[in-house]
Amino acid sequence: MGRGTGVAYGGRWRAVVPAAVLGLIAAGVGHFGTGTANAAVFAPVAGPVFNNPKGTTAQQYAIMRRIERDIATAPRGSVIRVAVYSITLDSFVNKLIAAHRRGVHVRVLMDRHAVNGDWRRLQSALGTRVNLKSSASSYAALCSGGCMDHYHKNGKAIGSLHSKIFLFSGGGKRVVTVSSANPTTRQAETAWNNSYTVVGNKSLYNAYVRNFNDMSRGALGSYDHGYYWTSGTNPKAYFWPKSNSGSDTILSMLKLVACSKTHPSRVRVAMFQWTDGRLPLARHLASMAARGCRVTVIYTKDSIDSSIRSTLAKSRIDVRDTTHGTRADGYARYYTHNKYLLIDGRYNGVNGRRIVMTGSANYTVNGVYHNDESNMRILGSSVYDAYLKNFNDQIAALPATTARKRAQGDLPTIPLHPEDLRDS
Repeated sequence: MGRGTGVAYGGRWRAVVPAAVLGLIAAGVGHFGTGTANAAVFAPVAGPVFNNPKGTTAQQYAIMRRIERDIATAPRGSVIRVAVYSITLDSFVNKLIAAHRRGVHVRVLMDRHAVNGDWRRLQSALGTRVNLKSSASSYAALCSGGCMDHYHKNGKAIGSLHSKIFLFSGGGKRVVTVSSANPTTRQAETAWNNSYTVVGNKSLYNAYVRNFNDMSRGALGSYDHGYYWTSGTNPKAYFWPKSNSGSDTILSMLKLVACSKTHPSRVRVAMFQWTDGRLPLARHLASMAARGCRVTVIYTKDSIDSSIRSTLAKSRIDVRDTTHGTRADGYARYYTHNKYLLIDGRYNGVNGRRIVMTGSANYTVNGVYHNDESNMRILGSSVYDAYLKNFNDQIAALPATTARKRAQGDLPTIPLHPEDLRDS
């Protein structure tokens, strides 16, 4: 590298902390496996990973370092598939190019809005020709307005490729990672994010490969405006966009949650963006809180439309704005970029259900009807407990009084930097 032991993140050199020192970061901050990103053996680790933008470099980049390690150890002849909204991490691009050069077939899709020098390097190394007929092909291709819906208005892209999926054939170790995070500096150092990895589930992997291939065809001009489908049971994968007449998937889930004195289910939402078109979802959460459910919502206020903020603030929901701290330019220092839902209680007639719904989809109209998005629903206490700890860790990191007052409208909104929005 020419500068001693280090890794370039966001154009800055960071010292690499030895793996023996890192160990295993507790759930809610970030999980690490033993070994380094250059380990010879492909050994993906299942489960959630959480970053901490207020922590050490290792904690900030916990999600991407895990993914980069899998890229760096993917065996020759295997296939890596990546679909993301934006890329700015030099290290991420370098590892994809290095994998391609050692004989891994690397295929990357990205939303057209985010073209930069890193993307051009990928295109130069991988090529731009989408080839689904050959298993030995690599490519870097763009989608505009979403791969599947290709939604434009007045010549401007409205929809987008917003999924964040990372797939590894792994020489037999099938791996699916879904995330709220793009491989960008700001997503690591400014925003709370999560990822979830499944190892060895062939059916789930095949579903995600099908989705990736469909988006690749979309990059070639083959669109499907009512693309939505699901696969599996636990975990269960969801792929958008829906047709405009389709139902709100999250609202349909919440309608299955019992709320009463007998069944005081708990619902928690961590959400980056929420727009007016999903107001019925906010109203239903308010109704759930009024009927006996305990509902907590943490969000990023500058990305939440006024009708949503007002509806939540006037309800019995515990609402907090995660945006806090300001940089020298006056923009927000920290905020949540997560997009997950936690349910604990009676669901669809069954008591004691513990559910995590996580992935790339914000609570926006685009997130249901226009964007390429993917979420995963996971049932079970261990995964739920990890996400619950992360949820509580985010709350603990906030100035409690101001977080509530800002959500109630008693304090001014801290704006997000335009680049934070561009990376999101």
